[in-house]
Amino acid sequence: AYLINTNTMLNSKQSDDLSRQEKSNKNNQKHEVFEDFFENSRGARKLFICITKSQPWGGAQKYVFDIATNTPRDQFDTTVLLGGTGDLKKKLDEAGVKTLVLKNSQRDIDAKKEFGLLFELIKTFKKEKPDIIHLNSSKMGFTGALAGRIAGIKKIVFTAHGWAFNENRSFFSKCFFRILHNITIMLCD
Repeated sequence: AYLINTNTMLNSKQSDDLSRQEKSNKNNQKHEVFEDFFENSRGARKLFICITKSQPWGGAQKYVFDIATNTPRDQFDTTVLLGGTGDLKKKLDEAGVKTLVLKNSQRDIDAKKEFGLLFELIKTFKKEKPDIIHLNSSKMGFTGALAGRIAGIKKIVFTAHGWAFNENRSFFSKCFFRILHNITIMLCD
């Protein structure tokens, strides 16, 4: 997924125009999809995958597990930041993936916990200096993207697994969550 063969990017006319030797050389070369990101890099990059909560085992948790366990370990030093110690944490521990439990991360909104999570993420990002943070879920998306920008993280990726503004809520709550979602998009790459 991270590397693609150059030959697959050539159209048939370009392919016909290449000599046999050039074709052989092109087949052996690899191009990195994220060339701009990997340029001048050495060793494994720090990847932090963040999700609001570890429980219950559902679509977002399975997605995070699949990414964390299938990311090439020679290219990435992966850590999953999550709320709680549920099924996701247990499965990641069994698979040998590093985890960090966020004490202020929970699904329900609580102003004190939200500010606590923001400061917890900023402190963690500044201390650990990840190269990439991959945020999962609407709540972690907004809080993590804001913390990432404040901490100076260069690459922030957000994956939405549901839309908080589509849930059964008041009109004003839906508008509020839509605004937060748009801010999240602006804060991410």
